[in-house]
Amino acid sequence: MSFDPLRGTNEELRDKFWDKYSEKFISIARAPSSQSLLKGNVRLCNEFLKPPHKTGRILKLDLWDEAHHTATLSHIYQNYDEVHAIDISPDVVKKAMYRLKQSGIEVNGVVGDMRKMPYPDNYFDFNFSMGTIEHIPEPIDAMREIYRVLKPGGKAVVGVPNKYEWFGKSIALNIMAYFGIKEDGKEHSFGWKQLRRDLEGCGFKVIREDGPYFMPWFIRATDWFFAQNMPWASTLLLPVIAFCDYLSRSSFLLRHSGLLAAVVEKPMLDRSMATDLATKFGTPLFVTDKSVILKNVEKFRSGFSNYKGGFTLCYSTKTNSQLSILKTMKDSGVVAEVCSFLDMSSALQAGFTGDQMIYEGLTKTNEELTLAVKSKVKIINIDEAVRLEKIVKDQNHKIDVGLRLAFPSKTGIKSLLGVTYDRFGNSVKMGEAMRVAEFIIHSEYLNLIGLHCHTGSNQMNTVKYLKGVELVVDFMKLLRDKYNVKISIINMGGGVGIPEIVFYTMFDLGKNFIKNMLGKPIVYRFNESFDFASLAQNIVKKLHDTLDMHGLTYPHLMMEPGRFLVGNSTDLILKVLNTKRTDVADWIIVDGGTNLLPVLTLFSEYHRIEMCTNNTEFKKTSIGGPLLYSADIVASNRLMPKASIGDLMIVRAVGAYCAVQSNQFLYPRAATIMVDGDKSHVIQRRETVDDVLQRDMK
Repeated sequence: MSFDPLRGTNEELRDKFWDKYSEKFISIARAPSSQSLLKGNVRLCNEFLKPPHKTGRILKLDLWDEAHHTATLSHIYQNYDEVHAIDISPDVVKKAMYRLKQSGIEVNGVVGDMRKMPYPDNYFDFNFSMGTIEHIPEPIDAMREIYRVLKPGGKAVVGVPNKYEWFGKSIALNIMAYFGIKEDGKEHSFGWKQLRRDLEGCGFKVIREDGPYFMPWFIRATDWFFAQNMPWASTLLLPVIAFCDYLSRSSFLLRHSGLLAAVVEKPMLDRSMATDLATKFGTPLFVTDKSVILKNVEKFRSGFSNYKGGFTLCYSTKTNSQLSILKTMKDSGVVAEVCSFLDMSSALQAGFTGDQMIYEGLTKTNEELTLAVKSKVKIINIDEAVRLEKIVKDQNHKIDVGLRLAFPSKTGIKSLLGVTYDRFGNSVKMGEAMRVAEFIIHSEYLNLIGLHCHTGSNQMNTVKYLKGVELVVDFMKLLRDKYNVKISIINMGGGVGIPEIVFYTMFDLGKNFIKNMLGKPIVYRFNESFDFASLAQNIVKKLHDTLDMHGLTYPHLMMEPGRFLVGNSTDLILKVLNTKRTDVADWIIVDGGTNLLPVLTLFSEYHRIEMCTNNTEFKKTSIGGPLLYSADIVASNRLMPKASIGDLMIVRAVGAYCAVQSNQFLYPRAATIMVDGDKSHVIQRRETVDDVLQRDMK
């Protein structure tokens, strides 16, 4: 049958083409290279698409494997409540269903087109596709369908041929297809740049670049030929294939294999939900997902669960002090870390009691200290003790306190602007820490039980944390040896970064400057490899080792993250007000800018920005807010799909320091809603002009 899968316009012939190909196809399931591919597919499913318990629905695009090949589903079906599959060929579905049934495996297989699947929106928890969507004229249509049928938070593995495979696979296969040697015709191939752009253009978040196995195409092709024509000869390739299996342990080689495997996630706030919420509540609009916060809380706790001295998770309330978020933390057993009168008042109003709060802050007024003492907060971590002692003495109390140790860090972009952390706490090197400690030790009203050290912000590795551990433990030893003081609580601060944001380095700023000069778009890959569990375990190991070395009892450990717990829980929905082209740049003007997204954040962080459009025409574009001043820039020189007035834009992962630092310059502040399961409600109403003006004296 003469039909080109990529160029054929008579769709009635498509299923017949694959039927005919299936009827005469000789199985290659027993080929050694097929077993290598199977192991890779199963690894991808078990690593990224496996729920913690047998639950959820998975959809597999195509049943070719199950009919003629490795039968991937027969190795992963036990992980899910329901297994579904779709294929355009009736013959393939028939053979696959028979083969699976013979093995006692229940799969809901249907005949259908992956470009228009017979499933409702938000139906599947997982999707697996490997070597499938490249066989249709418009692979992006299949990507959109995968996005549509996945639930918010659902994950998929999308595998496609590598256009830049080192051994010329795409060129060789197209030549073979041209001469009829490759009977299933030509196929699309992708590089990582194009694949990421297409998937992100559909609304996905790419969370991993991977591959099923590393094997040069000609080895796979030779093994394929042997399996179909002289099976005995496949044994000749066993040593070579075994070596390829060994090479497949390398994540770098997997990313550059003949098949690219993009692991993607559908955001909790998907495009359909964003449209509904914008229609109901208006824009600009902050949207917080409660389930994301709860997941982050559990993840952080789990990371430090094996610390031998016990662990308490605190939340840095200044990160986002909206009452509903504070109540979510309280209901999850998280302690509130407060640093001002407003912080304390917010926490108290959210239902926290004194023993569920710790009080810090760079400065502490008498009013704040008095409220903390009266509220009986769990511990006050202090920089100076004289005023606190007087307040406690006047109230005839004795309270527990911790000493804040300064971490002498001066690195990164902020340090170039004079923003350093050395003023937070007392310097050990300069003797200030010991001076304050001695005052507390000799006080009748203050009881030194804790040490605190905040080592920085946006940390994605343990370098500073491990130095902070040494600083704290060494000071513990000094206090024990000199004054026989036993420290029972240590607090290693917060500052853990999140992979959804790229925090610019000095090198990045220089690179951005050069790209702007050359007119090139600014594109960054997010830190998909960030492993929080390993970071936490390295900190725990350092604590155990250092404390053991000095013969110190394990103190109780506290940490007080903010961004890690709420940063990726909130997105900002904006609306396009105008588009324009100037002699300098193309612009998209939206209804929220630096009044909602702090200036320093925008100049030091790279966030994912998503246009809610199916337009596949991308161009270099800058995004400006509505404010009448030159610095109101949301992002510059981004590669964005062409936008139209009225389109929605989503700025991702703005849960930290955005809503709480919003201001009323020219426009009232935005509303925030919280999504809780299938319900949503306003947790902070939209500010009005009257709200802004009522503070003014008439």
